[in-house]
Amino acid sequence: MEATKVNKEVIYILIHDINRHEEVLAISVIENPVVSDHKLFDDHSGLRNRMETFLKRYNQLKPEFTRYLAKYMQSGFSFNSVNNRV
Repeated sequence: MEATKVNKEVIYILIHDINRHEEVLAISVIENPVVSDHKLFDDHSGLRNRMETFLKRYNQLKPEFTRYLAKYMQSGFSFNSVNNRV
């Protein structure tokens, strides 16, 4: 389950960085409205590479997690049994 925590943290960091980048782009448009109509922004390759890396790792871990979950559920685990113990 540690991978799930890591993935959540990576997602939060990516969302934060994307939002910050969006703010920078918005400020650039506000400060230079004419230029922004005629000039393309950078490719955002840094964020794009990080997102591609995350998606690759996520897609590798997802089947592993699904197998783990199926095995766990076959063992007779029930959320109701956990709730009844509390």
